[in-house]
Amino acid sequence: MNRILTVLALFILFSSCDKAEENSASIEISYPDGNEYFVKGFDYSIVWSCIVETRFNIDLFNKNEFVMTIASDIPHNKFKWKIPSTIKASSDYSIRITNTENYISESSTFEIRDQNETSEFVDKRDGKKYKTVKIGNQWWMAENFQFETNGTFCYSKEFCKEHGLLYTWNAAISSAPEGWHLPSDEEWKQLEIELGVTASEVKLEGSRGVGLRTKLYIGGSSGFNFQWAGYYNARVDGIGHTEYDTRFWTSSNHHKPENIWVRYFNAFEDVIFRVNMQKDYGASVRYVKDLN
Repeated sequence: MNRILTVLALFILFSSCDKAEENSASIEISYPDGNEYFVKGFDYSIVWSCIVETRFNIDLFNKNEFVMTIASDIPHNKFKWKIPSTIKASSDYSIRITNTENYISESSTFEIRDQNETSEFVDKRDGKKYKTVKIGNQWWMAENFQFETNGTFCYSKEFCKEHGLLYTWNAAISSAPEGWHLPSDEEWKQLEIELGVTASEVKLEGSRGVGLRTKLYIGGSSGFNFQWAGYYNARVDGIGHTEYDTRFWTSSNHHKPENIWVRYFNAFEDVIFRVNMQKDYGASVRYVKDLN
């Protein structure tokens, strides 16, 4: 009888271990996936998969200390979370997702940041006021420039009030207000790295920085707030792509003669493109503040 009870106990023990090991491996968080950052006051989707149909709890931890319950007893594998403005900024947060039977748990570390500091700048030449935002150590204009000069183009008067003018490169260089300048390719790279692009990826030409368009687009967490403004095509002497295209000049020469590095966004890909364009084309302008 004792032998039967011993065998039965061992069977239950090993069966329980197998079940725990199976369940512990049956949930996987796909976002955040590590080394992410969130910004207070913005919505983010927590996404996971699970091979077991059950309900879930999501808890927030900082250095393995419980902070708050994000959601409880939810049936889905995706949850939209608005980051509270009351929690402290830190790079040591993790999310723990468990099923309601406490079988499954996973965690992923990420950073929560304060919203970027903002201010305003008034161009003394025409009295126009521009919103500005501090991203990392750089102060950027958070609106497209609108100073009228030779070498500027406008789709329509009303359109340009909101979306700014398009400038040839020479006009963009010469139109910077006192205390500001057209950012170099390297200064754009600093912004991109601050927003999550890796040091190796930032050097590439073409498509880079998955998710960066969303962060930089109007309403995005960076506060950069670009909008679709199109570009001026010097070959056909016309403005196009105003509903799904934006390009920004840098001050840096490309290795092709007469071409300049630009940053390019479109409505179809959530990335930032590092490409080049001829100087006589027209692009939007964002100036960056001179360092003191």
